[in-house]
Amino acid sequence: MARSLLATSLGLYVLFSVVMAGLLTNWFRYLPSLEDWFVLLPILFVGVLVVVLHILALRSPTPTLWRVGVPLICAAAGVGVILASMKLAHGRIVSWDRNHDERNGVQTLTSNGTVLSYYLELENPFAEKPSAQLVVVEGGRRLNIPIPLFGSEKTVAVVTANKPSDWCVLQRNSDSRTFLLETTGFLRKAQFVVDLEQKRAAEVGVRR
Repeated sequence: MARSLLATSLGLYVLFSVVMAGLLTNWFRYLPSLEDWFVLLPILFVGVLVVVLHILALRSPTPTLWRVGVPLICAAAGVGVILASMKLAHGRIVSWDRNHDERNGVQTLTSNGTVLSYYLELENPFAEKPSAQLVVVEGGRRLNIPIPLFGSEKTVAVVTANKPSDWCVLQRNSDSRTFLLETTGFLRKAQFVVDLEQKRAAEVGVRR
């Protein structure tokens, strides 16, 4: 009975660790971010401890209550540590979705008496082929405008935005239907001219 309980506990803990690592790396499709390592290191080190304690208990000729209880308690504590680390690093338990979308929060801009709501959305920002788009809502109409933020020769270090302006700011331009989007060092310092009519954007320089 004791050995069966230990074997089940060990199997479930290993499965839990693999699933957590998969969630952090978008099911092993991209390398971990700095925040992800804050969770992966506890998964690794606590996992080694839990596995060793379970193996020692399983190999014991006379599994006592103490020898069985310690591995089980460590496994339960390990689950708590991993979930707490994930909550602390990401602010939430990482999504089960295969697509990993990050947003910076809604901002507003008034242009010619019209209030525009906008936010920047990154799709799979740590994957091999990430993408970015500016989402603008104008009078109930939603516009998705691709932003050439990523590229093979461009380095984008994605840092989670604490407030919407940590990623970008949209400003009025000389033309009433074009705007200047400035991205920050939380992503990559750059400037883009955004054309709402054509639903396109072009990079025009580096933000100072």
